Amino acid sequence: MNKLTDQDKQLKLNDIIERRKQRHTENPIDSIVAQKREGASNNFYSSFAQQRLFFLDQFEKNSSTYNIGGALILKGKFNRDALEAGVEYLSKRHESLRTTFSLTGSKVTQIVDSDKRVPLEMYDLRTVDSFDKEEQATKLLEEKFNQSFNLTKGPLARLILVRLEDQLHYLCLCIHHIISDNRSIQIFLDELGILYSQYISEQELSLPELRLQYADYSLWQRNTIQETRFKKQLDYWVEEFSDVSHLLELPFDFNRKTLRKSEGHTLIINRGLKVKEAIQKIGKDSGVSSYMTLMAAFQLFLFKYSNQKRFAVGTPVTARKNAETQDIIGMFADTVAIATNFEQDLTFKQLILEVRDRVLDAAANGEVPFDRLIDALKVERSTSYTPLFQTMFVFHEEPKPLVLPFIDVFSKPLSSTSSKFDITLTIVDTPDGFEEHWEYSSSLFKQKTIEGFMKRFGVLLDQIISSPNENLSKLHLMEENEIKEIIYERNNTFFDYDLSIPIYSYIQEQSKRKPDEVAVKFKNQTLTYQQLENLSNQMANRLAEEGVSKGDFVSICMYRSLALIVALLGTIKRGAVYVPIDPDYPRERLHYLLEDSSSDIMVLDDDTYDLISLPNDKPSIVLDSNWYNINHCSDQLMPVEFSPMDNCYMIYTSGSTGQPKGAIVHHAAVANRLLWMRDDYDLNEHDVFLQKTPYSFDVSVWELFLPLMVGAKLIIAEPQLHKDTSYLLNVIHSEKISVLHFVPSMLEAFLKEIDTSRFASVRKVFCSGEALPQKTAAKFLNAFEKSVLINLYGPTEAAVDVSAWTCTADTSMNSVPIGFPVANTQLYILDSNFMPVPERVPGELYIGGVQVGKGYYGKPELTKEKFLDNFIF
Repeated sequence: MNKLTDQDKQLKLNDIIERRKQRHTENPIDSIVAQKREGASNNFYSSFAQQRLFFLDQFEKNSSTYNIGGALILKGKFNRDALEAGVEYLSKRHESLRTTFSLTGSKVTQIVDSDKRVPLEMYDLRTVDSFDKEEQATKLLEEKFNQSFNLTKGPLARLILVRLEDQLHYLCLCIHHIISDNRSIQIFLDELGILYSQYISEQELSLPELRLQYADYSLWQRNTIQETRFKKQLDYWVEEFSDVSHLLELPFDFNRKTLRKSEGHTLIINRGLKVKEAIQKIGKDSGVSSYMTLMAAFQLFLFKYSNQKRFAVGTPVTARKNAETQDIIGMFADTVAIATNFEQDLTFKQLILEVRDRVLDAAANGEVPFDRLIDALKVERSTSYTPLFQTMFVFHEEPKPLVLPFIDVFSKPLSSTSSKFDITLTIVDTPDGFEEHWEYSSSLFKQKTIEGFMKRFGVLLDQIISSPNENLSKLHLMEENEIKEIIYERNNTFFDYDLSIPIYSYIQEQSKRKPDEVAVKFKNQTLTYQQLENLSNQMANRLAEEGVSKGDFVSICMYRSLALIVALLGTIKRGAVYVPIDPDYPRERLHYLLEDSSSDIMVLDDDTYDLISLPNDKPSIVLDSNWYNINHCSDQLMPVEFSPMDNCYMIYTSGSTGQPKGAIVHHAAVANRLLWMRDDYDLNEHDVFLQKTPYSFDVSVWELFLPLMVGAKLIIAEPQLHKDTSYLLNVIHSEKISVLHFVPSMLEAFLKEIDTSRFASVRKVFCSGEALPQKTAAKFLNAFEKSVLINLYGPTEAAVDVSAWTCTADTSMNSVPIGFPVANTQLYILDSNFMPVPERVPGELYIGGVQVGKGYYGKPELTKEKFLDNFIF
């Protein structure tokens, strides 16, 4: 704030006085009539805005949400008597400063009391230690500023004067929004400066008479709503908001509370003069104001963060439509909603014009009271968020400084502890640049998140300034170095696995190292590693007898058993591709999968042989626990040429978005996935794994093969019982299971019945298949402190899982993150133009690296659409 000479100050005061006189000699607006005042107390209608704020205050008891004002630093010889005299005069001059409110039925009334005054609280801190003085004074002002008002008792304004030194004071004005607005604050300061100057000059305190008071405006407002004009304006709003989302979903840190909390904080940043001048130039070139340019930028910012194409942002408009209202302290601010359409990929300059049209239309139809608008739009009212819009944009010039003779006046920032909306961005036009005030709900956002928003908004402004004619889709929120970090550094997951070794080779090594130890157990039946090696070799050779060659599809439709393990392992040893078909599928789906997969042969068991009607020309092998159909085959594996990119399996997607699709995954992808899991979680021969996932789901891939690769013991759950918590508990306890998998919903059900003493052997639990609620994770970890819970994520198309997160008991998150990419895998969150988006901005997940499969069987067009070759940013 620039200092003024005493001569400058007197000229400024004279100018303010002349403007006041000029306004009061203009033709009065006959339609606003001064009401009759009788006695010490007078009751008047409240305005629509006052009525809304009154009900909000009743809803948010003891809240300082609608306290406005600020603080000043006064350096120089200060006359407290002059201040008191000025405040006394203003209290008499403006009825709003003497107003309280009452509720009769649904009617809100303002009561003007001739005896009320704005209180002036004075504190002397001159004796306080100089080291603590400034901090103590600031704390005092902030406490006073954030104290709530009682709207029914008043007073609804207060001044606090803190004396730090003989010639150093802090002055704070705090006033409730229900009797004031930003213009009112300026009026108060301007008039206080005039009165202060008159007092110390020993002049009579005098200001041009006010012909009207705020109560006169309130009555005029209610009486002048013409139903025809009102209906026309209401029709505009109903049409304008017919397709607008009433709830903007931003990336919150915390869930919305059932009852909205008003706690909040404000962060401030000044972008500097260069940014201001550049924004002004863009606006000037487009014939719009800086307000409209910045409103467009803010709405674009919210669109980028929410990905919602039609949403509303609130913005205040003034109801001071004529000269008679210019010098009255009162609540003349109303709120309108601006909804911009992001369906089309406009340029930013085109967006500015769109915003301009919306703002002008809103102003032209701004007489509709907000509550009437909400009712007409049939907006669902909620106690957890504000109706129609949850973000606010405010733009105004920096208030003119309080002008006091012989005193240097500076503004003093105060910390606010409340927030009216999820986010309010107030931009103040100062001589030094646009100063942004980010007021946010601390019940929804962490400070770090808002700091990130501020940074991203700055990047967006830089993009707009450098390329105002660029399409909105090309304007991003990250600097080049951040983009490089996301693309390269965060995805530097290289690990030198030898992926030329097929997974069955690891199992063969275990058969040499520990041939007589149990590899697999099902009910009371077991196979040692050597038995498993021999039987799977015989199975591979039996497939060869049937003419199965490398790359052929082998459909396997069997119930969980030892024979199933032999069939799967034998198939991949033959170089063929196994296609799991769950016998519990509906008959229609079974036949669809058989037909769609074009399998060369089927492997069945005794129970599924009669289930499926095979064509006469379709060969099959029935495998039972006596191994009757493979006993005659050699247990020496017939050599097959192997390549890491050979297909390993084809698992069908769920078909939730249409017909199931066969996703083909190659050997290198599977090997990478299993080796990563082995190394990252120290899974070894001392572990006991439980295999319970239906093998038509890809989780079964690691459940089946990883235990055998590391030389561990694999326990196979009985068919139909993998969802029976009592059965699972018994198996976990009796077999001393140490590693197992749950889908989150099953884990939640499991936790309801669990006996912790029967879970002592478990050291690693993996979750995937659904979003894992943080409460479930915390419940598990609190119950089993020695166990580790890992959340995995991955689509069928990319070798089971591509990311992992080790859970903690922190309950502040809504759900557990999917974590970081696994070895030799890259994860990118991209927008519709394949550009990376910053953290917390919605986009689509793209997966790269060795684990990406080969595509969808028999669907080349869909594969081309979903699997991108030679992708370059």
